[in-house]
Amino acid sequence: TLKNEGSTVSHGSLRGFFEIMRADYAQLHPPYTLASAEPDEYQLRVVIWRVKAVPLDDNSSISLFVRTIYQLEDSSEIVKDTDTHYNSTDGTAVYNWRMVFDVLIPAQIPVLKLQIWNYALLSSTEPIGEANFDLTADFFRARKRQQHYRVPRMWVRCSHPAHKGKLRGTIEIEASILPREEAEYTPVGNGRDEPNRDPFLPAVTTNRTYIDWQQIGETVGAASSAIMSGLKWTGVWMTVAGIIALVIFVMFLLK
Repeated sequence: TLKNEGSTVSHGSLRGFFEIMRADYAQLHPPYTLASAEPDEYQLRVVIWRVKAVPLDDNSSISLFVRTIYQLEDSSEIVKDTDTHYNSTDGTAVYNWRMVFDVLIPAQIPVLKLQIWNYALLSSTEPIGEANFDLTADFFRARKRQQHYRVPRMWVRCSHPAHKGKLRGTIEIEASILPREEAEYTPVGNGRDEPNRDPFLPAVTTNRTYIDWQQIGETVGAASSAIMSGLKWTGVWMTVAGIIALVIFVMFLLK
């Protein structure tokens, strides 16, 4: 903490480090070159593998996609979405989806925002949960090494301010950070486009259409059973009503 003489108010802070070593050891280990304060160009590659533990909120099924938001130095945002996993009945979804961002390191805001969204065809699409993935340490290591740096595959927990203390889903992700030159030499595609490598992302075919034919079949079957049951009971009541009318008619004739 920096202070003026005779003042107790902080005037900033200075972060640094120092090493103490013997003279003979220092001669064998010359100082290494420190990175410039000017930002360097890198590429951030993020893979969204899948999500789980998303609450259905009293729905029988839910359609999900993941949104990522990265804020640039000029306060503009890069927004990227996965494709949509339709009609999940257990709060899980699979994507195998890559997102590529061109970034500067050091970054003013080294945070990637992750959001799980509920896709709705007829009503408003709304976020279910979100998390901030802090890349400060990873950006520092990537710049220090000046080569391909990998962020291990992991699960990120999501929350929502309207549901305090409750888990709103988890997202399985991994990432890598490359200097711009290396990224240009080994390009990759967005989503599952070519070049599909490092890592290879298998195609996903299940739950990729909005119409759930199995659910429709079950619904039609249930409706048909209800209709047939209704017709059966309608016939019974019509028969009873006919008998009552016949009895009344006979009693009228006998009178």
